[in-house]
Amino acid sequence: MQSPAGRTAHRFVSSSIFVRLVGFVAASAVAFACSSSSSSSGGPGASSGGAGADGGTDGSASGGTPGTSGPPLPTTTFLYARAVATDRDWLIARDLKSGAERTVTDLTGDGSPGWDMAGHTLSKDRTRIAISSLYGPTSADTATLIATRRIWTFDTEGKDFARLTPVFKNPQLGTPGYRIDVRTPAFSADGRAVFYTYGEGTVSQPGITRTWAVPTAAGSAPPTLLDTPAACSIASVPSVDPATGRLMLIQDICPQTPADEGFVLVAADGKTELLGGFGGLSVNYEQPRWAADGSLFLFSAYPKNTGGAPSSLYAFVLQNKSVVEIVKGAADQSVVDGALSPDGNYIVYCVRNGAARNLRLLDLTKEPPVDTAMTTDGASCHPVF
Repeated sequence: MQSPAGRTAHRFVSSSIFVRLVGFVAASAVAFACSSSSSSSGGPGASSGGAGADGGTDGSASGGTPGTSGPPLPTTTFLYARAVATDRDWLIARDLKSGAERTVTDLTGDGSPGWDMAGHTLSKDRTRIAISSLYGPTSADTATLIATRRIWTFDTEGKDFARLTPVFKNPQLGTPGYRIDVRTPAFSADGRAVFYTYGEGTVSQPGITRTWAVPTAAGSAPPTLLDTPAACSIASVPSVDPATGRLMLIQDICPQTPADEGFVLVAADGKTELLGGFGGLSVNYEQPRWAADGSLFLFSAYPKNTGGAPSSLYAFVLQNKSVVEIVKGAADQSVVDGALSPDGNYIVYCVRNGAARNLRLLDLTKEPPVDTAMTTDGASCHPVF
């Protein structure tokens, strides 16, 4: 099969699945301007999580060494966030085949009514989950006078909570609107570290965001900063190529070097490669989700200079560095993010209509692929396999 760029299409888990995926596309593949260098759950059986360990001091991590008491999450099961109230999320596991759901955690194990999450992810071996949340505040956290999310990990049963990030000091006490933002965790390929986005600033004057890494063996080392050469305001929203283990960042808002904007791969030795520029797209700061074989990743974006335009779901194909529009956004269905099942047969994606968010399923085993609603509660989003 030939891609729209005239090259043989890269293997997408299996060639037949790739054919079906591309056949579903309403528009032709768009070449990147690139350069190289419905049901609810919860209640009985839901886990609240342990109260966790104290956050320690600045520069140190906390929580016990993570165990592996929970079984690996089946490859037919994905995780997603359900917003049950304002600033309160539950983490749900749902099986694709049976539709059965269970609440992994409701984040009430610290004695609170619960918390929201600013990102969740699953380790490559599918035994550990990482989240960014205000869960488990200590007296030291409260003393900073700002609410800063923390990176936590736990097993697939919602147990064995371990806090990884330290207490983040407030260097601007008394500054109105000052905040520190910690979000979008991503496990390294070997599971020994979690990457996350860190930014600080005020509501009226946001600062830059960078990517940090913290060991999953809690208390073993403080977080370390990972950086890229380009002087961009954003070098974050980490994700990891499962095939090579390389970290990928979204690098954006480069006023001096706009050619450096794009998806950037970072090797273990710190060397970077600009995988592809954004071209005519404005990419959303939602985490890209990779195919299990590393052949492509999914992301959401909208056309540049069209503020308020609905976002669509795209696939970036690594072999020929091309972009394929998978699901076209509409006024009542703007795509937030999406994830591909490990076998490559299904895409679960989140759409937004006003404040409502719901999950949809794209079945690639059908000819043509079939797109159906999965949830109708208006509160479900961010699927992760």
